[in-house]
Order: sequence, then C-alpha cells, then structure tokens
Amino acid sequence: PCFRDEDARGDRSPGEFYQLDMEMAFASQEDVFAVLEDVLPPVFEKYGKYNVSSPAPFRRIKYLDALELYGSDKPDLRVDLTAKDLTPLFADSEFEALKGKTVKAVDISNCTLTRKQVEKLLTDCEVQSGSKGYWFKVDENGEIVQKTEDKIGPYELHDFFLYYMLRYGYSPSKIFYLARHAFAGNPLYDTDCIKKWLLTFMRRFFAQQFKRSCLPDGPKVGSCSLSPRGDWRMPSDADAHSWIEECKNLK
Repeated sequence: PCFRDEDARGDRSPGEFYQLDMEMAFASQEDVFAVLEDVLPPVFEKYGKYNVSSPAPFRRIKYLDALELYGSDKPDLRVDLTAKDLTPLFADSEFEALKGKTVKAVDISNCTLTRKQVEKLLTDCEVQSGSKGYWFKVDENGEIVQKTEDKIGPYELHDFFLYYMLRYGYSPSKIFYLARHAFAGNPLYDTDCIKKWLLTFMRRFFAQQFKRSCLPDGPKVGSCSLSPRGDWRMPSDADAHSWIEECKNLK
C-alpha cells in the first residue's frame, strides 16, 4: 500500500488515505478480480465498520441493475437493503412531491425505530443525496396504514377552506356556500361531506395555532403567509367555539 496526500471528496475520507496499487502485465478484468477477492476480504473483516466482508467470488452486477436495486453503482453489499419500485402505489396519489414520478423505497420489516429516529435518518440521507426523503407504514396487504386525507379530509376541500378563510376571512357559512357551488355535481363532495370536513378543518385550525406560532416558517396561501414572521397574525389562544357552532348549524 502507499500513503498519499489527496484532496477530500464526497466518497473519500478528508486528507490522506491508503491506496492499494497493483502492477500486473497483460491482466484481464477477471485476473484483477481474482487477486482482489483474495486480498480485500480479510482487510475489511479486520478494519471495516461492520467486521464482515463479501466472500469470494464477488458478485458481478451490471451498472443499470446496481442503480435499480441499490441506487448506486458502488453499493455496500454488507448492508442487505434494496430498493423496490412503488410507482404503481402512487399512481393515483394527489401528493405533488410523488405524483407522476418514479417512486422507490427501501422495505424494512419489523422496524423498531421511533418516529424521531426515522426523521433523523431521513435528514441525514437528504444531506448526502440532496433530495427529500419520505417514509410511511403499510399493512399486510401493502396498503398505506395512515393517510393524511383520512384525518383532515380531501386535500382539494382542505385547500379550498384554507384559501377562503385566510385570503378573504370568510365565515364557515360563507365558505360552505361557496364550496357547495364550486363542487356541485361532484359525487365525491356532497353537502354532508363538505360539512363534515369543514367542521374538522375549523377544529384543527384553531387547535394548531399555538404550535404554528412557535415555528419560524409557514406555508403561504395566495398572498397570506402562515408564518408569524410574515403576514399572518392570530392569537394562540383564539377560541374556535363560535366558528364550530356555526359549522354544526350549517344546512
């Protein structure tokens, strides 16, 4: 081995590093592999992070296959995690970040990580990859266990309520009136459906004000920002009673 002074880069430790130079005459690719299969495994077993190495003979993986399964052309096969194509699962999704795109995920069974640990892991991955990561749970049938729309209602309705409340300050009855006309003829959003999710929206919106006031940033709806440093001003102890009562009396 030789000890060299090299510039740091993404897949190399900063500063100096060890490098194994091999001088071979008229060697084929298989000749090089044969030598490496004999030399490298004991080195990684003794000094590697996982104290384990890939046994000889090394797997030969095509470039495109490596990207498809591992997302890298130099995967660490000691980590037994592969990517699965979940694009069909999100074919009808309204989640804009994934809608109409190729979606792949690493399937981890019996995961015992807490939500905080998962979020920390995704943050680390985002720093390294430069792209946003997401996570979710699925049941034994492969269906997503919890969907946000199951809790807050259809995104289309939620955005409609949010916009007219923030942008124009309309009351629940006025928003209800507009929603009934805007979604008239849509079998998914009848009168009872709109009323149900408008009531849910009002309860959640007022309940989340304290949490929102503690955040440095917030989404912007139209010309109104939900950031306390922006346009939005709403006391954390705002009372939703009159708004909710108005929702309950909608007809």
